[in-house]
Amino acid sequence: MNLSNLTVRNFRNIEGLTVSLSPKINFISGLNGAGKSSILEAIYLLTNGRSFRGGYRQSLIREGSSGFLIKASAIDRDDVKTEIQVVREGRQQKLTLNGNTVRNRSTLVKQLPLLVFSQEVLAGLIDTSQSRRNILDWCLFHVEPHYHAELGQYKTSLDHYVAALKSPSMDELHWMALLAEVGEKLTALRAAMAVRVGDRLKSLLSSFKNLPLVEIDYRFGWNGAKSLLNELELRRADHLKLGYCAVGPHRSDLKFHSNKGDSKNWASRGQTKAYYYLLIIAVLSVVAEDTGRAPVFLVDDLWAEFDDEVAESMIGVTAALGGQTIYTGTGLSEAVRKHFDLALFHVKQGVLV
Repeated sequence: MNLSNLTVRNFRNIEGLTVSLSPKINFISGLNGAGKSSILEAIYLLTNGRSFRGGYRQSLIREGSSGFLIKASAIDRDDVKTEIQVVREGRQQKLTLNGNTVRNRSTLVKQLPLLVFSQEVLAGLIDTSQSRRNILDWCLFHVEPHYHAELGQYKTSLDHYVAALKSPSMDELHWMALLAEVGEKLTALRAAMAVRVGDRLKSLLSSFKNLPLVEIDYRFGWNGAKSLLNELELRRADHLKLGYCAVGPHRSDLKFHSNKGDSKNWASRGQTKAYYYLLIIAVLSVVAEDTGRAPVFLVDDLWAEFDDEVAESMIGVTAALGGQTIYTGTGLSEAVRKHFDLALFHVKQGVLV
């Protein structure tokens, strides 16, 4: 699927713009603070119901305005068009698909598979295991029909188990057994997907001769030599004392490792960015293969920490997915202009010029 006819009004520093996006590669240029990232943020909010950047939600509204509007058309491979719109007025936000109110965020996310790669997203991937788990969960959400329900069941079971640890009146052993059962299923799905994504990553890395080879190391969140139930039983006394559960899929993680060990101990900032970028490409390729829909990919300032040669190679592997990509940056090399068919846009002070 791809987005077209994007309209943004009174969002961040954007007073009003309308742009007809290419279904393939788009590049939005402009100086820092011109509004490039705000366009990507608007697209992400439209398709996910929330921003990928931090900060107070009211700051999304342009100064002097009472609300914002973002809308676009999502077009599938059969040219069927879906109109998506988000309107915020004060503290009230309303999302619609073809004029019908969206009450469940998962309905919106399912409509248009989309991921973003930015400095904020990269920082989250480097710093938090939750962000790394989210990549696998996003992939599984789109390719496994019942995964969203399975993940919800695990979270509910975990909440009940933690509550039972703190309340003598609740059957803590019952919730422990249920948590272990659901947790094992969830872990099996994540571990299998980590293998698939890892194989794609390995293939992608073969195109980057100066990038040390790494593999994905998926960590269950407990000692995998034991069942989750056995681990919970062994930790029972500690959990009752602590009042929370210290093992399980909610503690799982995704790491890059090589013969030199965990990449966090030896990889440069540029190498780390490259690994996470290619990890997302690997995930996007799995979703495209399993669903027949190439996801939309938003990339904010690809050139930060990449030289032109590496950036060009990254654009190449991304273009091979066949989906829509929207890049931002302060400028574009002649080599990229020559090698790729780009739709070029320039933004200045929140206005396309």
